[in-house]
Amino acid sequence: MRKGAWDNVTGINAPLYGRNSSEEDDDDGGWKNVNTSIHYWLSKGCSPNKLNLGLALYGRSFTLGNDSNSVSVGTETIGAGLVTNWTRVFDTDAQAPYAYSSSSLNSFERQWVGYDDLQSITVKVLYAKTLDLGGVMVWSLDQDDYTGLFCGQGQYPFVRRIHDILFSSDKHNKQESVKTTIATTFRTKQKVSFVPIQNFTPKRQKFTLTSIQPLPRSKIFNGSVKNNSAFYLLFIVWVLFLIQ
Repeated sequence: MRKGAWDNVTGINAPLYGRNSSEEDDDDGGWKNVNTSIHYWLSKGCSPNKLNLGLALYGRSFTLGNDSNSVSVGTETIGAGLVTNWTRVFDTDAQAPYAYSSSSLNSFERQWVGYDDLQSITVKVLYAKTLDLGGVMVWSLDQDDYTGLFCGQGQYPFVRRIHDILFSSDKHNKQESVKTTIATTFRTKQKVSFVPIQNFTPKRQKFTLTSIQPLPRSKIFNGSVKNNSAFYLLFIVWVLFLIQ
């Protein structure tokens, strides 16, 4: 997580790359991204199979300020965002999407949100495979559409996409941006390349499924039913005492 309502300008929530743009200075936009963070660990000698790439299944929204008609990254904000109608933009520098409210650009409730979708998650998982990282993790499972009733893409669209990529032979293409048919606008700036690593040769880590057997449950009490019942009654008395 990189940007939130505590900031005074908009920013993509979890960019894969730094943005090659004058909208953000180097101190803020140059190092707060996945690529720089991962390569920092690798450059310090960390083995890639000890790193898991974190994936954010959520976004951060903003209410835009009234002094500017801009809706791009770095626009001044006045607080957290609200639910409204959105126009999606995929930032090819950061390889991540953001969206803004097109229905209220001239009102106080001008909204902006940085988040991850299936396109950006796909790129990040391919990135992790290309660098032979140990795997990926998500925050959090309950923020995926586990019912399949909201996004129109079935149950667990993020987790299913992550699984399919991890167990495929696909790798991240460092030259081309991932294409999509649902983006409203594309930025046309030059693609940011990987940060080079010197004197470092990662080893390929295979992804395998393992069968994990549950451990037998141990009982807290091995005594009689009478002793267990006495403890339960004592617990109830303690709870009643606390709520008085």
